[in-house]
Amino acid sequence: MRDEFVGSTKKLKEWIENAESTLSANDPKSGVDYEKILNCIDEHKDFFSSDSEAKELLLKIQKIADKILPSMSSAHQEELSKQVENLRQSLENILNLSKTKRIRLEKEVAAWRDYLNILQRVQAVINKAEQDGKEPSAEIITVLALKEAKQLIDRSKTDYQ
Repeated sequence: MRDEFVGSTKKLKEWIENAESTLSANDPKSGVDYEKILNCIDEHKDFFSSDSEAKELLLKIQKIADKILPSMSSAHQEELSKQVENLRQSLENILNLSKTKRIRLEKEVAAWRDYLNILQRVQAVINKAEQDGKEPSAEIITVLALKEAKQLIDRSKTDYQ
């Protein structure tokens, strides 16, 4: 039973380490790569779709610990209880961070889509002007682009606040 406890603990620690690595990937401190943002959110969702397995593993560890505890000295009981509590706390923290990051990534995806829509509309104005045989007015395009960019930035600012 102790071997099962050690093996399960090792698996959960590995999952937590991989989760930390996944969460630190594409850290906003280094900026957002909008061209890869859809891949980032897909990878995030794929990895954290297995969080139920990690929760089940923690429950298994807790049940095994409950069975092992009576056969241990009080000092070892306390140590084992702390180990299980640390695993529980680590998993809870990782899952909370995961939710926060998913929300942030979803906001970034929305901002990227808004940007692409704005870009497409500006390109349509330019193309229409070229088809009409006119040189597009830089003033009109700039004002339109600035207005929409300002709205996008304002929305992003309120999302982060």
